[in-house]
Amino acid sequence: MAGLAAALAVSFGFSLFAEMSALSAEREGLEQQLAAATQAHFGKKTTDPVVAADLLESAITGKTDDPMPGIDAFDVMVELSERIPAEITHDIAEFDYSRGDVIIKGIVPKIDDAHTIAARLKEHECFQNVDVKKTTHLKNQDKHKYTLEFTASCEDKSKAAKGKKGSKTPAAKGKAAKGGKR
Repeated sequence: MAGLAAALAVSFGFSLFAEMSALSAEREGLEQQLAAATQAHFGKKTTDPVVAADLLESAITGKTDDPMPGIDAFDVMVELSERIPAEITHDIAEFDYSRGDVIIKGIVPKIDDAHTIAARLKEHECFQNVDVKKTTHLKNQDKHKYTLEFTASCEDKSKAAKGKKGSKTPAAKGKAAKGGKR
């Protein structure tokens, strides 16, 4: 029994040594890859992961080309709901946002209401070419369907946020807070 236990202990020792050697070799290889990558991308060679992470962080914060759009579909919907006057009953039948091109098909009581909404949206600095393209009277109803098209593009989110802050009217705030129909 003692011989078997000794053989198991020696076998375990060799296994442990082999595993440690393999891990050491893998660590050296990864450190060499890290050194080469940091030299190529940041101009500074380092094998310390903390220093490499700091270099990466400084490179990211220095970049100005954020992949996020300045204004997205959710931002457009928020602006639309904030800019519709409280006295207008408005329903959205269809909302299409594709790479900054926006098409809204809505239903309003009067055609003038559609033009009022378009005028309010024109006030936002990120909305260009806002235009009511088509209006139709809904049969057997006292409502009108309209199609509104425009382009939504901002250089960055901070400009869009500035536009939002100035857009809230007291009436719109009260109606939205009470869960009024939009």
